[in-house]
This record gives sequence, C-alpha cells and structure tokens, in this order.
Amino acid sequence: MLLKEKEFGFALEVLRGLPERDLSLEAVCHEGLGDFRAAAECHLTAGNLKEALNCYRSIPDLEAALKLVREIGVHPAAQSLEWIRRVQELTEQRPENFGRVMTAAEKKLLQEILEQSLGVRRRKPAQGKPAAKKRQQPKADAKKSAAPRSRAPSRSRT
Repeated sequence: MLLKEKEFGFALEVLRGLPERDLSLEAVCHEGLGDFRAAAECHLTAGNLKEALNCYRSIPDLEAALKLVREIGVHPAAQSLEWIRRVQELTEQRPENFGRVMTAAEKKLLQEILEQSLGVRRRKPAQGKPAAKKRQQPKADAKKSAAPRSRAPSRSRT
C-alpha cells in the first residue's frame, strides 16, 4: 500500500523494522528515493543481478555495471557498455594541446563523428524570420499638428 502511494521513505522504515527483511522490496524503495547504489546493493544481496545492473546503469557506475554484466554472462547491453568503456579510455588519451592545435573544421568533424556514433543529429539552427519593416506613419504638417492652445486665465494674487 505504501509503495503504491509512493511513500518510499516510510515504507523503507517499516520494512527495516520487520523481523525478516525483504531486500527486493527495500531495493524498490531505494529506487523510488533515487538511491540507486543502495538499491543495487539490496538487489545483489537478494540475488537479483539484472535488477542490480539496471540500478548501476541508472547511476551510472560503468565499472560496477561492466563487472556485473560479465558475471551475468549474455546481456543485450554488454557490447554497448564495453564500447563506452573503450571510448572513455580513448578520451583519456587526448593530447594536452588538442584544443590549441585543432582547427575549427577538425573540431566540427570530431563533433559529427561523436554525434553519429551516438545516433543523434543536431537540429540546424532555425533561421530567423526577416525583421518586419516598421510602417512609418506620415508626418503631419507642423501647422496641422500645432493647434493653438488656449490658456487658462491666471489667478491674480491680491
């Protein structure tokens, strides 16, 4: 009932007070609270390796996820996680002077390679609409616009 109402903190307190712990439910509570590391540990202790892997991937903790994928064996995300690890290692080898020696065209090429490898495309910036020309109102003749003002009679001080 508490889990359905998303009262994860209170549910976790209740679960911890039980004589026999239910680590799977505790993990669900931790996930609901956004504490994916604690959720992963509960799942691991309960023997729920795939759920623990999902938690590590949500953190993301790449090393823990890779270790668990290797323990699980065949998993659909195994190749992608290994690829991320290789990309991470490659970026750690970036030359110190990279930013100073690369041309704008080379940086753009690198950006395109990375975007293509992630399967995303940047939207081209929207072209702004040409500014609408302000309509100029015809200037009124000075004689027409300058109507004589009537003066209020001044009060005399006596």
